[in-house]
Amino acid sequence: MSIELLASYKQVIERHCADVVIDDVHLMESGQNNIVLIVHDAFVFRFARYMTSIDTLRKEVEILRYIQPFLTTAIPQPGFVHLDDSNIGESFVGYPFIAGKPLGRADFDTIDMPDVLDTLAHQLAVFLYELHSVSINAGPLAGFPIRGTMDQWRQMYQKVQNQLFVYMRPDAREHVQWHFAQFLEQNQLLPFIPVLRHGDFGLGNILYDSTTYRVTGVVDFGSAGLGDPATDLAGVLAGCGKSFLQQVLHYYPEARAMLGRIHFYCGTFALQEALFGLENDDQAAFTDGMADYI
Repeated sequence: MSIELLASYKQVIERHCADVVIDDVHLMESGQNNIVLIVHDAFVFRFARYMTSIDTLRKEVEILRYIQPFLTTAIPQPGFVHLDDSNIGESFVGYPFIAGKPLGRADFDTIDMPDVLDTLAHQLAVFLYELHSVSINAGPLAGFPIRGTMDQWRQMYQKVQNQLFVYMRPDAREHVQWHFAQFLEQNQLLPFIPVLRHGDFGLGNILYDSTTYRVTGVVDFGSAGLGDPATDLAGVLAGCGKSFLQQVLHYYPEARAMLGRIHFYCGTFALQEALFGLENDDQAAFTDGMADYI
């Protein structure tokens, strides 16, 4: 990010957040939907990158405020909200900084102490169980659409065929056809009870303290909504592998019945990223998503 653009974001924060003194501000990341800034290592500000991102942030704020009392794991607490429908550069949400850093795959792979892995599995299982247990019939969740229906997956597969097959190796294309056939044609999408799920439960959204070996929080609820709880467990499988997933399921035994769906969802993550990249002119996302198929 250029110095000029960073300065403009700083000015926006100063203009709308009089109680925040901003001497030190730096870019944390530029994600698919938001630009994330850190102020004084005390506050996080997420600026919408697209008009659609503004609605996503607005929904996220509603969800975060509603679920705070039900979770024992730290999550963002929106304290500064300025969502201007007419101006991308002016639309943001700010909240106190949660200690810890994203638990990347490289960090996870260095954890070789069984007791630490067990503690981590327990923490993640508790978070997911509590999240999935939040009542969806009250507050802002009432009336939310359900995502991940059979029709929606058929539509997603049609997009994969129409937009991605042309780039794939023949054997990769055959594997994708087989993967979706197991799910769609054999009707392995068993009826699921909709819950509030995180929707993007990857390692990058799990904050971890490498000195205490504990999860310190979970962030980025931009994809949160009503759907199949198995999608969050699929994030664990994708980020941590089968063995660790089994440890999580030990503390969340109700999810064992979801294993078939967990594996299916996990096998679609890269394709979803590639589609996002293609549809939003994000070459990096497209390249990353297609890496194993080209």
